[in-house]
Amino acid sequence: MMKWILLSLSLMLIPTTSALPAQHRALMALYQGDDTTAAQLLRQQGPLHGDWLYLQARLSSADGNWSQALDQFAAYLSQEHDSVHRIEARHYHGLIRRYRHEPTLGQYLQLQRLLEQGQPQHFQRRSQVFLSQFPDSALTPRLALQQALVQLEWHNQPQRAAEHYQALMRRYPDSETALEAGLGYAICQLYLQQPALAGQQLTRTLQQLPQTLPGDSLLHRVWQQRLAAALALVSPAAAPALDDTGVIWGAGARLSLDHPVGSGQDYRPLWYHLPKSQLPLQQLTLWISRHSDWSWLQPDLLRAASRAGYTPSIAFWYFGDEISPEFVEQHRQDYLETLSNRLIPLLQQLPQAYLLLEPEFNKNGIEQWPGWPQLMQEAFALIRQRAPQIQVALVLGDWDPVAQPPSPQLQQVLAMGDFTAAMLMVSPHTELSHQSPDWSPWVRTLRLSQRLKQDHNKPFMLAYSALPSEPGWQQRQQVELQKLARILPALRQQNLFSINWFSAVDDPGQQGWFAESEPHFGLFTRELKPKSAAATLAAMAPQRQDDARIVAQRQSPQHLSLNFNRWLHWQLTTNRGQILSGAGDRLHLSLPIAGLHGPATLTERNGGQPLLTLTLPQGAVPLTHNRGPHPIDLSQWQQQRLPLRRQPNASGLWLELALTTPLDDGLFIGLVDAHGFERSARLLGYADAEQHRFRAYIPLTELSYPWRKYQPDSGFLHHQRPVATPQLMLSNRTATPLSGTVLNYGWY
Repeated sequence: MMKWILLSLSLMLIPTTSALPAQHRALMALYQGDDTTAAQLLRQQGPLHGDWLYLQARLSSADGNWSQALDQFAAYLSQEHDSVHRIEARHYHGLIRRYRHEPTLGQYLQLQRLLEQGQPQHFQRRSQVFLSQFPDSALTPRLALQQALVQLEWHNQPQRAAEHYQALMRRYPDSETALEAGLGYAICQLYLQQPALAGQQLTRTLQQLPQTLPGDSLLHRVWQQRLAAALALVSPAAAPALDDTGVIWGAGARLSLDHPVGSGQDYRPLWYHLPKSQLPLQQLTLWISRHSDWSWLQPDLLRAASRAGYTPSIAFWYFGDEISPEFVEQHRQDYLETLSNRLIPLLQQLPQAYLLLEPEFNKNGIEQWPGWPQLMQEAFALIRQRAPQIQVALVLGDWDPVAQPPSPQLQQVLAMGDFTAAMLMVSPHTELSHQSPDWSPWVRTLRLSQRLKQDHNKPFMLAYSALPSEPGWQQRQQVELQKLARILPALRQQNLFSINWFSAVDDPGQQGWFAESEPHFGLFTRELKPKSAAATLAAMAPQRQDDARIVAQRQSPQHLSLNFNRWLHWQLTTNRGQILSGAGDRLHLSLPIAGLHGPATLTERNGGQPLLTLTLPQGAVPLTHNRGPHPIDLSQWQQQRLPLRRQPNASGLWLELALTTPLDDGLFIGLVDAHGFERSARLLGYADAEQHRFRAYIPLTELSYPWRKYQPDSGFLHHQRPVATPQLMLSNRTATPLSGTVLNYGWY
């Protein structure tokens, strides 16, 4: 369903209101009820196409020009232009075609616009007036059902909504309205965690179906399917005992943020701008597409995220919206080479990470194509051979298991994953066009997770979910998270272990299928101010580590693997102090690490974070020494260069450093040649942020490649090899001065 463009690695200008595209401003005016401004902007256009046609049809509808609106909606839908407004256009076209001779249609559409503007209380009051004035209108039952739905969806009041649905069943017996009300009552009981009451009502509604609709009609069959799907949701057989490990919460879609977002200024890691006190998450997602600039993608920031207390998650969106059997076949070899030569090296040395392959792959016929499982089998084999600690799965797009039976190819690729994964992206544009309680976002997710558990019985991840705050959804964004809290126990019964919000912050440069909603998916504004939804998510995402323990341990001379019973922020120490930390429910490390080898032991801590510390005895690793001390005092963009003896077979760099302030993410370490070409990485990824004195080990494979040098007039220049023997380089990339002493350094 979704067509969107990720610009997460681009620098963007600050879009002022006047600089926004005219179409964006016109549509936002429409959704805010300012038809005058929308019409003025429309008149300034030449030949209309795309969403301008949709806007024209909406303005004709607002004026009551039904025939003209129908023609304009039809013209819009006949074009290949694809955006979320097509859903609304189909909805309005069907509504007007059915009720255009009904005198109250204009008043009814005015009420719908109150919800569009985010005014549910006003909608309820005005709807009650409508129902009193027009009790015999053909639109009265429809509006009465919508009143109950607003209580459920907009106000998160399932008990009041259930009472409303009960009244409608009594008022409209043996009608489709009674069927809708019966289904709505059952969904309310699902939110109230009363599955027995829900099942009883659904059974009664099924029994009433033959008296309401002809048994041989298409509508009868559709209702049978909807009711059967709802019954499956509330079946006690689908509710095994739960453990108490809880859900891992995360967000994306960028690890490095500018401030304000879109300004291109003050780029820092997400957790610098939004510390855990504001966004208490355990997982962070980075999106990588086929068009990402790989020269800026290196392991240091992912390592730093792990050390800061977040399990990295990578969404690898290679084929994107262009995915099809023909496109995949054309790019097959490039895909495997990118996976092998770029993506796997990026993740190879992380202690743990989740890899989400091809989000929303199930479209354009790929889910029916025999070549897709063959390619995925190769991809999974590569990943598991070279990065066994990475848990990997494909991510389903919009898929309704009731209406769309899974193909053998779809089942085959889902079975390959370490877990199953799906997405949920909705907006006012999608939800206002669907007015049935079984379309509720979390009900749809529950239905899908239940089918995936039935078919595969693996852990289930909601890989990304997004509900924007605009247009008019500031309140609804928070309410949706409150509704999720009600249905979370049912999702846990379907093996849910992780939920990730699509974007931690609003991004004014975000463009795509969701049109005006795209820049507003965040829990924080572009100025990094929290929305009301941020506090709701924070309350749902506690970080429990009090009883974490090792449940499995495997060790060889080359590897150390540990599994924990729950997610935690762990530390690896020697008798000389902390040298490595990470986050997750498992870790896999190549040995020896920075001079460590031998068996792992578990140490309990009485207070502070993290609560588990792993200790390995100190071992010997061959090191070359260039002894200090060498004082450093670096302002922004200044470098300190230190000599290095040539070491042809070195694996990496190491240094001992004492700072006068805690380590900042802007301190880079690397190599620089005689002409200023360098390879570097954030020191933060290899030494813990809170330490003033530490030893860090940086693999050469994880320094940026190729060698590069910035020229103010021409940008970055690149070389494949250094000129002459390189030197060790320390560089300060932030405005904060950094000072301290390099105590020792060299190769290993």
